[in-house]
Parts: sequence; C-alpha cells; structure tokens
Amino acid sequence: MTAGTAADRRCTRAMRRQWRLLFLLWQGEGYTVEELAAHMGVAQKTIRRDLDVLREAGIKLREKRESHGRKRYSVELAGATRVGLAPTEALAIWVAVQLLVPYAGTVWYKTLRQLADEWLNGLPDSTQRYIRRTVHAIYATGFGAPADGERWALVLERIVQALEQRRILRVTYQSLQRSGPRTYMLHPYALVVHRHSLYLVAYSEQHRDVRHFKLNRVLDAVLLSSIADIPSDFDVEEHLRGAFGVFNASGKPVRVRIRFAPSVARYVAESCWHSTQKLDWTPAGGVILEMTLSDTTEVKSWVMSFGSNAEVLEPAQLRDEVATELARALTRYRPATRGRKARTTRGDVKVTDSSIAQETVGLPYSGEVSQIRA
Repeated sequence: MTAGTAADRRCTRAMRRQWRLLFLLWQGEGYTVEELAAHMGVAQKTIRRDLDVLREAGIKLREKRESHGRKRYSVELAGATRVGLAPTEALAIWVAVQLLVPYAGTVWYKTLRQLADEWLNGLPDSTQRYIRRTVHAIYATGFGAPADGERWALVLERIVQALEQRRILRVTYQSLQRSGPRTYMLHPYALVVHRHSLYLVAYSEQHRDVRHFKLNRVLDAVLLSSIADIPSDFDVEEHLRGAFGVFNASGKPVRVRIRFAPSVARYVAESCWHSTQKLDWTPAGGVILEMTLSDTTEVKSWVMSFGSNAEVLEPAQLRDEVATELARALTRYRPATRGRKARTTRGDVKVTDSSIAQETVGLPYSGEVSQIRA
C-alpha cells in the first residue's frame, strides 16, 4: 500500500466518523466529549479534533456549560436549511442520491438531486465543501445496473405514471427463454427492488395471471387510456412471502434446509435471506439454514454460487436438481476424450459421468467462495 493510498483511507475514515458525529449532535440535548468518545469508540482527543473540523466547516456548535466546567455539545438547528428540511433529513436525501447514482437518468434521481442541491447551495461555502467531501465517501457501484440507462429510465417513468394513474400498460418484453420480443397488456400492481434490479408485478391479460417483469428486459412501454383493474386488497409483501427473491409460484410450501461450510457460515448468518429463515450452528462451525418457500427456482442458483461450500439437505428434489446442474457444469471443464467416457478421480475412487449426478452435492468442503470477503 502506498503512502498516498493510506492517507486517503485515513481521510475517508475520518470523514465518515465526523459525519456520524454530526448526526449524533443533531439529536437530543447534547453530549459531553466523554460521552461522544464512548459512543463513537475513539479517544477524547479525537472527538475534540473532529469538533474543530466541524467548526471550520461552518457548522454552528452550541456549547452548554455544566458544573465542574464540563461542556455539552449540540448542533444549532435554526436557519440551517433553505428548503425547509432538517439537517438530518437533508443529509439522508444526499445519501439516497449517492445510492441512486447507477440510475442517474431516472426521475427519482433527478428530483432528489435537485432537492439536495437546493439545500446545499443555501449553506456557507466551507460547509458545502465539507458535506460534499463527506457524502462522496459513500460510493455505490454500477454492478447490475441497466446496460441501456436512457431507455430504462424512460420505461421506468411510464411505469410509475401507470401506477400513479392506475392505467393499463402495453409492454414489449424480451424474456430470456424466447428468441424474440412479445407484447403484453399489463395491469400494474407494484414495483419491487431486488438485487439492484427493478421488477414490475402486474396482471398479464395474455397469461391470465399475475406475473413479474424485469425492467431491464422491457423494450418499450406505452401508457394507455384504459383504467387498470387492480384488486383493492393486493399486498405485494404477502404476494412475495413464499418467494426466495422475486420468482413466485403458488405451489405448496416446502421446507428447505441447506448446510454451509465454516468458511462461508458467517457470511450466510449476517444477512436475512428470507422472512422464515432459521439458523442452526453446527459443532464444526458451519451453519444450517432452514426456510419455508413456495418455489425453489431461485434458491437453486443461489446455493450453486457457493460451490462445494453448500449442500442441500432437503427437499430431495432440490438436492437432485442441484446435483444434476453441477454434473453438467463439470462436464464443460473436463478435457475432451476420444471414444470413451470422461472420468475423474477423487482419492482412490473413480467417478464416472453416471455417478456424478448422484454424488456431486456430497463432495467435501474445500477452499472458500472467492467472491466472499470478511
């Protein structure tokens, strides 16, 4: 690591810490340096230095002197904003702006950015510089963002209009399975955000059922004058309760149990993957995840992303499906052979193509998932 990089990282950490301090000072009746240090987990001299930085940035600090000369600090709220927002509200909008950068062409981003700029422009120059530095320490990657952002933004705008006005949409959609696009008449119910993508939940007249449409695959959307038929009791949360993500089927609920190796157990345990999940730690340091799902389509690909670090325990059908997919994947990496079946060896046991599908999920845990970091 170069000296410049180390200095940059120290500066970024300091700005994030000062921002946390700023939010804290905007709440309650104020804090002493000792209380702030304990809350932030840093030395008192660090807090004093951060308070000086905030003052230099033009942020007005209120000091309330108590007995024994102690001072209690808070932030002066009066006249802090020009657009009628409390400072914490305005900074929250700025965070939202940063997180929406991958969707910069949308009306949501433009509106929030305009509101944040109006608030920021009403502050002293020194405060503006400080807040811009602090906010820019938060970065959202463009991973999974739409490839054609301009078209995607236009589609989103029309879908939002349809939702607001309860109008029918005529959508040209390119699914993954079909060779060409198809047109559907949709009654829009809701928009769902999942894994950096947006999905439209809508009743399709062609399918005569409620379906989910990924916005990245919508080639065109036309707002019609006809009023959409939307059930008054539709609840999108309830609709997706049994889904592992956004793929929802009205099948019978099934219990899913997956055992994860110690190398990925903490990664699995630190997130909520489903509202019904239960975690059971194993003596070896692994974890068993249990969920009740109405469909296993999405969970199958998720399990496979962990490679040999995950094993489906039940249901048997899902276990067999994962084994079959892994066996197919393995054949693509096996060297080409002439006139005989490809074979691979595990220890002293020879494994043929016919046995791979039965045994793949039982392979011993080894290594770590390269995408996972502590």
